[in-house]
Amino acid sequence: MTSLYRRTTRMLAHQNLLGYESAEVIDTVFTKTWDRYQPSKFDNSELLNVINRLRPHTVLDFGGGAGVHYKQAQASIDIPIRWAIVETPSMTIYCNHNTRAVDLHWFTSIAFAKYWLKNVDLVLCNGALQYTSDPIAIANELAALNARELLYQRLRFDQPNDIESSWLSDHGPGPAWGPEAVVHVQRTRIDREAFFMAHNAYHDIQHTSTPNQVLFQCPTST
Repeated sequence: MTSLYRRTTRMLAHQNLLGYESAEVIDTVFTKTWDRYQPSKFDNSELLNVINRLRPHTVLDFGGGAGVHYKQAQASIDIPIRWAIVETPSMTIYCNHNTRAVDLHWFTSIAFAKYWLKNVDLVLCNGALQYTSDPIAIANELAALNARELLYQRLRFDQPNDIESSWLSDHGPGPAWGPEAVVHVQRTRIDREAFFMAHNAYHDIQHTSTPNQVLFQCPTST
């Protein structure tokens, strides 16, 4: 039934959405994350392994959407975590207005998120770096936080700049919801060498078991 619904809505889809600031993208991602998604222990096991081992008190989640990683962590660990998500201005306003968790907040910049957290134990960046205009500048800013660990997931190294087109229903966790549309987003090349140089103050660089995923550890945290 779900696949039939999705095929039908895609056949009828005529709307094109540009970027992640569109109201339709934000509403879809938020609704799927908070109203329709129930995390399990099998969702993003690499992240949950890091969180259960590190047991962080603070997390800076760059490009963390409507809070899917927060929900995954809350279902997996029994310690309080202050969780700061860095997102687009529209997503930040929408999520802060529609959630009431005292340990979760959205910000429009890494600097504002760091100020709220004070110290950063863990930095997350899941599939977001390539959607920024300057991925290496963002990587340098994240590395400068001196977090105990940084986990990058779904990196896209050395691929040319392009426009990614995807179905609206594919954004956000869980099953499809709402009317269908096509979302077009600019992707920017991540230079592999420059990315690793941005983290040269870290040691024990670990390529995890998942492709295009890297875990950095701060020397002073071991």
